[in-house]
Amino acid sequence: MKNTLIFAGLILVLAGGTVYLTFQKKPAEKPVGADLVATSTKPDFYLPDPLGPKKYTHNNPYFTFNFPADFSLTEGGRPGFEDNWSTLSQATGTVYTILTLPRSFQPGTNFSEATITLAGSTSATSTCTDLPNEALIKSGPVNIGGVQFERAEISEGAAGNLYQTTVYRRLVNNICLSIESTIHSTNLGVYDQGTVKEFDQSKIADLLWSVISTYSFRQTI
Repeated sequence: MKNTLIFAGLILVLAGGTVYLTFQKKPAEKPVGADLVATSTKPDFYLPDPLGPKKYTHNNPYFTFNFPADFSLTEGGRPGFEDNWSTLSQATGTVYTILTLPRSFQPGTNFSEATITLAGSTSATSTCTDLPNEALIKSGPVNIGGVQFERAEISEGAAGNLYQTTVYRRLVNNICLSIESTIHSTNLGVYDQGTVKEFDQSKIADLLWSVISTYSFRQTI
């Protein structure tokens, strides 16, 4: 009987200790990253992945490029032979594709749209890289898809609008290929004060180049 009482007492002591430990308040855990100070803020605009979900292939002539979903694609945007296939060219040519980045990409700004136009000409082969000097800034060759293109820039303004175009040209398979990126914006002075802010030109330019840099061409040597 005495042994039974001692055994029962031990069980009660152990049980009481378990209950005490169970209900002990645990020290608060420090949140992950509590020692880090947030120094970045959400940007006004964003750059989507330049190798985004869409890939385009053109077969004659052959070229491919990748572009984000923010752009819309028009095939043969100006079909047939056009005098304005490439900036300041006196020859005729054909527009193959036009990518358009809409105004909604940077809402509340003076950004109107941006385009990337790829065109070609068989009548401009002898003057393909002879970019004219009028209002142009020549910056030498640039590599696009493993091919060296001549590069130049031109700015044109009209009725409160500004068009800033970068021209890339190269003779590929007896076709003068032209890639042009154009940023169209409007003068802030045409808006009521405080209703529109200056657009982020550098981010637009970086985005256009990130698409152009994915262009790939098939050459015959």
